[in-house]
Amino acid sequence: MKTREIRWYIPIVLLHFCAFLFAIIAGNIHMADSVEYLVQAENLYQHGSRCSAPLSNGYCDPIHLTKRPPLYSLFLGAILWVGAPLFTLLIFQNLLSLFNIFMMVRIMREWKVEGISIALGLSLFNLTQYIYANVIMSELLLQTWLLLLVFFISKYFTSLRIYFLGLAALVLVFAMLTKPVAYPLTALFAALFLWKAFNYRRPLVALWAVIPLLIMVAYSSWNEKQTGYRHFSSIQNINLVDYNTNFFLRSTIGIEQTDSTLREIYYGATHFDSFSEEQEYLRQQSTGILRNHFISYGWWHLRGALRGFFDPGRFDFYNFADKEGKIEDGLLYKLNEEGPVAALNHLLKGPTLLIFLLFLTLLFKSLLVFSWLGVLLVKKLPTYQLALIIFLPLYIALATGPLNASRFMLPIMPILVIGAAISLNQFFNRNWLPANTNND
Repeated sequence: MKTREIRWYIPIVLLHFCAFLFAIIAGNIHMADSVEYLVQAENLYQHGSRCSAPLSNGYCDPIHLTKRPPLYSLFLGAILWVGAPLFTLLIFQNLLSLFNIFMMVRIMREWKVEGISIALGLSLFNLTQYIYANVIMSELLLQTWLLLLVFFISKYFTSLRIYFLGLAALVLVFAMLTKPVAYPLTALFAALFLWKAFNYRRPLVALWAVIPLLIMVAYSSWNEKQTGYRHFSSIQNINLVDYNTNFFLRSTIGIEQTDSTLREIYYGATHFDSFSEEQEYLRQQSTGILRNHFISYGWWHLRGALRGFFDPGRFDFYNFADKEGKIEDGLLYKLNEEGPVAALNHLLKGPTLLIFLLFLTLLFKSLLVFSWLGVLLVKKLPTYQLALIIFLPLYIALATGPLNASRFMLPIMPILVIGAAISLNQFFNRNWLPANTNND
């Protein structure tokens, strides 16, 4: 490790430590979804249930049974099971965050690209990294799986060893069992490596290519067996109705008419006896509305997806500082509900320090995004590296759509940093990236 890199690692470690101390002293280590993870962890280790809501005489509403994939709660539950204090999880997450930054550097070394010091400098200003290392949320764990996925896929492309493809398949399974946003990647993973298996006539490649997809299908079948409805996570329909459809209609037909429409949809769902029929009805009603406004919704979806790249994370900062906790107080809610002017006014409210940190983060993300896009101009970068740098952030953004915000982008922030560092290094040196083994 070079001296220049160590000089960046020291303040990064110190900021993690300061955020950890603040979380312990303030005692605010919860975000909006933290309670569900805690309840699920307790249910897993006491009752063997994935339910993310308190059990009622052993019964769990199907909507809560499949809402949260269980992997993060298993980590959390292990700490509760051994009787360790909850802040033990924060120690683990801070170490995990530092490991993720190390893996970002490791990927750059694997790719033999320059700009590692730039990447570490950018990581220093990724303030939401320090926040999510110190709250009960699964975003940081997903970040780990995505970085390992990129690393193992890269190792496979450079060595063609099946071992690395198997590890890539394994971490993809871990990713989808951490957050539902990752499960569609199993189909893309299968398509890519089945194509390579066919081209190179390697049956073992085909086997590893389909394993994550088969596990996703098996998990969805398990959900169907327990609830009667085939799906990976109930959060899909929750987001579809309560967020995608709700916020889109509010921006087009107004609040009152939207509330009336949603009341009709939910009232209609009460006429069905089974969870399967109810969920299918909700899905059809929402997708029908969005299909009828295909072009306008598509544009609205795209704007929301892209907006998340620049979101400074007001919700993250203010919740971590214990300044607010209601959804209605969030910047995304204000933006969808009242428009950009109201959102800007809302952003300017609050303690001066938090406002300063928000604008610092906004400037950082603006630089990061435009620098990341600059990697498209870098020649001599292998196709698979460019594809990973560009595809994963775009996939997460588009999959999240109008809900996209700072915390949803956190898992792929190191990928953005890699792309930005490569691009900025070229800009500073005013030459194309050389194909050599110099690491910094």
